[in-house]
Amino acid sequence: MTTWPDFDVPNLSEFQTFMNDYRELKCAESHRYSPTLVHCTAGVGRTGTFIVADLLQIYKESNCVYYDIPGIILQMRRCRPSMVQKVVST
Repeated sequence: MTTWPDFDVPNLSEFQTFMNDYRELKCAESHRYSPTLVHCTAGVGRTGTFIVADLLQIYKESNCVYYDIPGIILQMRRCRPSMVQKVVST
């Protein structure tokens, strides 16, 4: 997705299309059991937001009724400081 500005939020419609395309590709390639590599310019803001969005989709598909978004971000920041840089990114 090349239209997502650094330090800003993406267009919602374009982001949803991007996430849907990613999920379809991931499902089509699920037999490979390979991890997804995600990286933006700095590897924190857009990368973290994408990972959280993907994780929330996984939770939704598994009928999880409680999403601890701040907890998810905190755990990610323990592994990589600065993940998800701004509140507006979430």
